[in-house]
Order: sequence, then structure tokens, then C-alpha cells
Amino acid sequence: MKLLAPAVPLGRLPYAALGVALSALKVGVDSAVARHYGRVFSILFYVDPTTAPLLRPEEVHPYWLALCYVTVPFAAVGVALTLRRLRDAGASPWLALFFFVPFANLLFFVATALLPPTRPATTSTVKATDPFRSNDIVVHHPEKPRGRMAAVCYAAALGTVTALGGFAVSVGLLGKYGYGLALGTPFIAAFVAGAFVVRLFPSARYSDAALSCVFTFVVTFALIVLFALEGVGCLVIFLPLLILPALLGGLLGYAAGKALPRREQAAALASGALLLLVTFGVEAIAPAPPTAAPVVETALEIDAPPADVWPLVTSVADMPPPVEYPFNAGIAYPVRATLDDGAVGAVRRCDFNTGTALETVTAWEPGRLLRFTIDSQPPPLRELTLYRTVHQPHLDGAVRNRVGELELVPLDGGRRTRLVGRSWYETSLSPAPYWESYAEVVIHAIHRRVLGAVKARAEEKSAVARR
Repeated sequence: MKLLAPAVPLGRLPYAALGVALSALKVGVDSAVARHYGRVFSILFYVDPTTAPLLRPEEVHPYWLALCYVTVPFAAVGVALTLRRLRDAGASPWLALFFFVPFANLLFFVATALLPPTRPATTSTVKATDPFRSNDIVVHHPEKPRGRMAAVCYAAALGTVTALGGFAVSVGLLGKYGYGLALGTPFIAAFVAGAFVVRLFPSARYSDAALSCVFTFVVTFALIVLFALEGVGCLVIFLPLLILPALLGGLLGYAAGKALPRREQAAALASGALLLLVTFGVEAIAPAPPTAAPVVETALEIDAPPADVWPLVTSVADMPPPVEYPFNAGIAYPVRATLDDGAVGAVRRCDFNTGTALETVTAWEPGRLLRFTIDSQPPPLRELTLYRTVHQPHLDGAVRNRVGELELVPLDGGRRTRLVGRSWYETSLSPAPYWESYAEVVIHAIHRRVLGAVKARAEEKSAVARR
């Protein structure tokens, strides 16, 4: 049992070889279990928290129990080997807890396998040259510290593991985009990076901690895009939200690494991680209700009477390709709208480039007002990604349009028309004010696209009639 003895150091090459062998064996066992239960098996289950069956017990209960049963011995052996590798590297054994972080534990394995071994403190004896001394001089050589960049990179790897783990739990397991993901995860990930760069390189400066935090989020975003867990556009929108908590977490992590003893550092880190898990748990047990946002209103003045504008409002013919930035960045845009009947209760179809929105007319006042409820809507965007598609929970109604309205107001005695588009929507993303600011920009762009198409055709029709 020497192989599993945590007190015996384990070198980089044996750890990597044993880890690869055990991983291959685990893939084979999981595949056999899936075949036994008639389930689909994919190697992507290990890198995609949104599809991993081990994170979906409510869907495949007997299969899930079998996976848990066969996972336990592999986890026990993996932790024992990781403890030996950490001892060889002179790192804290508490880092072995990262072994259980979903999705991100593969990165932790790679980082741990690359971590160089420590050079323990040694002593040597020097012959005394002083004729009045009879004893030899014993010289103590302190442990050689790890290099600065090696410490920065490994601290960034641990920060990345933390960030990816938070993403996997919040999005993959819970399907939530709340405060735990937006604020808690970047804070804890930066705290880990800032604290561990000091533990690995005691003379590190704050610039080293800052660099490890930058590496943390660059690698995190790169891996999320690489494994098609999120699109580039959504990550760019998310970036400003995490800057402040990441800066604060990195600063406090660096300060804790400099000021606190190792045991108290571990306690601070554990407290932060526990608080993050509690936040995730609260959001899962008592989710916040969707937030109703203020009405979004856009208006255009048209050089045509309401009688000429009304037919173009109820059914909008094919619109030209968009040139606006939000649509070129992947946001869904309307293509055409059709109406089955001119009455309350009629079904209106608005075709987007990503699908069709079904609408029910609730107010029908010819020449003045068209109001409708939006019963279903297509995906709100096409993600910018390396692959054909990325489908995350935020695409399923996280920002939901509820009611739309088009009002015609006569101007100049009925010779001109003020066309007003209004939308009522709600969002389940947190913090709501941040996401509402982006949603309003997109809704205004959609309004302008529809109203602009109606304006151009109505004025063209009116000009032809005056000739």
C-alpha cells in the first residue's frame, strides 16, 4: 500500500503516468456502465458540466447511483496520489480539495503534475579555521524558493480551477446566473490566485499577484470558449461585471498571504469558499423571482398619414439585412411579421433570424393601436464561438419579452404620423440593473429596425400617391 501512503512524496512523471492510466480506466468503466443502462456516453461529459450525468441525478437516478458507486474508488486513489504529489512539491495538502471541483479538476491535475519538487533545507559541516574553536561549524542552507513565474503560473492555475468550478456549479449544476457567479466566483478565484502566489514565492510583489489574477481570467475565458461552454459575446459583456470583485479579491488574497500564518490563510480561504457555496445554495433553494423592467419606448416620425402606415405595421414585409452593431455581433433580429386575422385573439408571427416568436393580439384599434402578448420567443442570440452552437440556460428565457405595442399618433392634422414601439420584458439574471442596461440597448435596436422599415415603406408609398 506504499502507492497510496500520503506521507511518501511522488514525483511529477509517476504522478502524471498514474493519473493518465487511471483516467483511461475510468473512461472505460463509465462507458460500460452507460451501455449497461442503455445511456449515451460521451467523453465530453468530463469537460461539459451542462451535460455530465453525474451532475444530473434527477434525470437518471439508477444510472447516477451506479456512477457514484464506481467513482468512489477512483476518487480515493486520486486523492491519495495527489496528496503524495503535493508533499513532493512542498504544497499544502489542503489543495487536494480541488480534486473534487467539477469540470476544473482536470486542469488541477495538469497543474499539479507540472509543479516542480521542492528542494528541502539541508545542513553542511565546515571545518573550523579558528585555532581557538575545537568544534566544526554547522551551516544551514534554507529551502530554495520556487521561481517567481512558476509561482505566478501555478497560482493562476489554482485560480482558474476555482473560477471554472464556480462556473460549473452555478451554470452547469444549478442553471443560475446570479450573484454567486457574477460577484462571488471572481472574488474567490482572485483571492486564491493572490494568496497562493505569496505562499509559493514568499518575496512576491503585488504585481505578481495581479499578474496571476490576469492569467486566471484569461485562461478561464479561453477554456470556456474552447469547450463551447459560453460564447465570446456573452463573456465580453460579463467582463466589466467581474473587474471590481476580482481586483478586491486579488488584493485581499495577496494581503492575507503576506500577513497571515499559513493555517489562518487556509481558514480565510475555506471561509470564502464556504460563503460562495452558501450563496449558490440560497440561489438554488430560494431563487429570486424575475424582475420586471421599465417599459422600453422608441418613436419615429413618418411623413405619411396613419391610414397609410397602419397596414405596414400589422404585417411587416421582409426587411433588408441589418447593419446595426448589436445584430452583427450575433443578437437575434426580426426579419418579417405576419398576421392571421385583424381582430383581438389573432395570432401574429414575428420571424427572427434565430426562429419565430408567436404573439396573440390583445388590442386591435385600426389606424391607432396594436398590442400583443408574446407567447413564445426564439433564442435571443447566436453565440460567437469556435463551434456551430453554444446553448446555455441564459438562452431559455433569462430575458423574456412579455408584451409589445405599436401606437400610431396623428400629427399635423393627420398628414403625418408618430409611430411608437413599446416593449415590456423581465429578466432573471443578477444583478438585474446591469443586465437590463444591455437588454434595453438591444430592444431599442429591434424597435428602430422595425419602425425604420415601416417608415421607409410608408413614405415611399405616400410619395408615389402624391405624384
